[in-house]
Amino acid sequence: MKPLRIGIPPNYVAERHYVLHIFLTHFLGIPFELYHHDEPCWRIHLDENHAMVIEDAFFASIPEGETYQNSKYIPQSIKKQSQAVATIEPLIILFGSDKLEWHNRENRRELVWGNDLFAATFFMLSRWEEVVYAGKKDAFDRMPESEMLAFKAGFYQRPIVNEYLDEWVYWAHAMVPDLPVRQQSFQIHPTHDIDYLKRYPNYPSWIKSSLGAFFRGYGISTSIQTLVEGWKVLRGSQQDPFQSFERLSKVNQQKGWKADYYFKMESDNADYQWEEDWVQAWVKRLQAQGDQIALHPNFGTYRNEKTYREEVERFQLKMKFIPKVRQHYLQYDLAITPSIQSKMGITIDSSLALSSHWGFRSGVCYDYPLFNFQENSISLISEEPVCWMDTAAFRANPDPDSFWESFLNAAQIVKRHRGHFRFIWHNNHFALPEWKRISAQYELQLNLIHQLQSSY
Repeated sequence: MKPLRIGIPPNYVAERHYVLHIFLTHFLGIPFELYHHDEPCWRIHLDENHAMVIEDAFFASIPEGETYQNSKYIPQSIKKQSQAVATIEPLIILFGSDKLEWHNRENRRELVWGNDLFAATFFMLSRWEEVVYAGKKDAFDRMPESEMLAFKAGFYQRPIVNEYLDEWVYWAHAMVPDLPVRQQSFQIHPTHDIDYLKRYPNYPSWIKSSLGAFFRGYGISTSIQTLVEGWKVLRGSQQDPFQSFERLSKVNQQKGWKADYYFKMESDNADYQWEEDWVQAWVKRLQAQGDQIALHPNFGTYRNEKTYREEVERFQLKMKFIPKVRQHYLQYDLAITPSIQSKMGITIDSSLALSSHWGFRSGVCYDYPLFNFQENSISLISEEPVCWMDTAAFRANPDPDSFWESFLNAAQIVKRHRGHFRFIWHNNHFALPEWKRISAQYELQLNLIHQLQSSY
């Protein structure tokens, strides 16, 4: 395909190139070449007779000598583009207006957008909102999700970048019907964070779990069941219920899914260490069935190159190649962590998820390269965003029906955009009393989303 010619203003060229590369080339398979002009717009020449013009409502507004990386440039409110035709709801406008007009210019038909969807896409994918945040962090040293624009404006459960893509393709094909565009497909990716592997690592923990079940209101029967189960585990006559790999694998294999298992180098309560023979036995079984074993770097490593390297070296004692990582507690500093990961030879991260609700932290359900803030370029780290995590859904919807409804809703939204439904289920949640009513439906609910995939 011949590259599209795209005219852009001469400021923030690296940021503009990044977002155009991700939006057009990485997502849609459309090559392009840039030229500079003095107009405050992005002009995309679809062919000799048609062009798409996106008004430059963000980068052009930054005074010379200043940087956009300032919280004052984060929108205080949003608008909506009611003329959208490829989405169910009106398009979100972060920068610009709802203008959508046809113009004739120099024997060329142009569609002019007031909605600066490229600036909005850069805002969501780069996460510069998190980079400039200087307010109070949460207990895990993260920007509180309640402070994010998507939460304040109520669109965090919409993959707005995918919506922009669908709308852009609709109008591009309205002008040039034979414009080649890459077709994406709906995919399901189960992932599992292995934070713990022993519910009963020792006798004191066994007694504590049994008493805890009673005093937390789960009843005498649950307490007795916990007492009996723990006794059998500690005596060696029963497998610890946290080691639920067979149950997870059975479901995934039945559906034809390959899962990612994120192992820590040691668990929070020291119930397992990566190098132990019994842990490696599980690792080999999972690898043998085609699943990926990935690294789950511990708390605080996301800004500490020394401790990060120590964990990487421990992982590589058993596995030479690190396929991907996910930071524990989803700790991720967009200005620092990707650089540390690159130095370790890591190329894929999957930390950009929400911890309090299900939703789209980056506003997208496709994998994509991050933006390198240190070098102002496309990062070597590719992000595999997660839109649904069990603990986040539980915090928002502890009732089993509401909990699983959120799971199906998320999958349906991702399917609508032919995206990647990547979710997190923790292996230990089958065994905890507070999760019993929810985890009992695990197989049923995965059957339902598999039907979505089968009917695609």
